[in-house]
Amino acid sequence: MAQRLAGGSRWNGDLIEGPARVLAFWAFVLVALILIVGVVLCEPYAAADAAERRLDFVRRGNREHARTNDRLRAEIDAIQNDPFYAERIVRVDLSWQRSGERVVRLRAANPTRLPRPEPAVSAPAGWLARTADRLARNDSQRAFTLGTAALLLFVAFACFSDARRPAHTEATGRT
Repeated sequence: MAQRLAGGSRWNGDLIEGPARVLAFWAFVLVALILIVGVVLCEPYAAADAAERRLDFVRRGNREHARTNDRLRAEIDAIQNDPFYAERIVRVDLSWQRSGERVVRLRAANPTRLPRPEPAVSAPAGWLARTADRLARNDSQRAFTLGTAALLLFVAFACFSDARRPAHTEATGRT
């Protein structure tokens, strides 16, 4: 005996008929297609994300090298053009002194050290990037996802497609 479901659908034990059947079929197909598209697109997405991270790393290194170059150019200019700077380099860095001079070194009681700056840490990638990266790197996870999509498609066609409904049901109205 068929039971009535909401929206005009009927359930007769093992078969849903009416709008709920169509909705269930397309829900299964849609989820399966989303999984398949995700697996197909994950590899290019993960490759693009990795290339973008490498590019950021190289740009950061280039900025650091540019700052170092600017500092070294300024130091070269000071050594060549500023006699006081050159003398300071000779006296402080090389510990040289003129003949007859007496050097007195003073030490601070509590020398203060400046804290080292923390390295900049990039923000973690979002869940989509992590999932795409995981699928692109892990063959077993990619195979599992494709198998799940295939199972969903099988269930959709086996349980909810019109091919399962017997042909005489539509003609006679009986099962």
